[in-house]
Amino acid sequence: MTRVALVACSKTKAAAACEAQHLYTSPLFRLARNWAIAHSDVWYIVSARHFLVAPETWLEPYDYTLPPHKDYAFQFGVHVTTRLRLAHLGKPLDISILAGARYADAIVERGQRNHAWQIHQPLRGLQIGQRLAWLQERTNP
Repeated sequence: MTRVALVACSKTKAAAACEAQHLYTSPLFRLARNWAIAHSDVWYIVSARHFLVAPETWLEPYDYTLPPHKDYAFQFGVHVTTRLRLAHLGKPLDISILAGARYADAIVERGQRNHAWQIHQPLRGLQIGQRLAWLQERTNP
């Protein structure tokens, strides 16, 4: 089973185009990225604008967040899960979602339809400080 981590993008970004793994600069993103690298076979960034992004994909800085509309969240979940399915061609996946509830819920709702996927949300219900501490404790020796 392939271990996949999905890391949420962040509002704070580098000033110029670069690889997505370096574009997002918040402390939470950096810790989540480090956790994903250490604890998964493959990881992606989930972005309201770009959906599912490979870490080495070059992106321009942008200012866009997941709109509050349920229709958009549904479409976001469809895009992310479809791209995951295509990238892994029906293989069983063990997915850890390191994202806020709006992003995670959209992915989980669509991902539960794929019975070959196990989906975890290790940060679910944690406040920002707790998320940072959880990631810090599990990333650094």
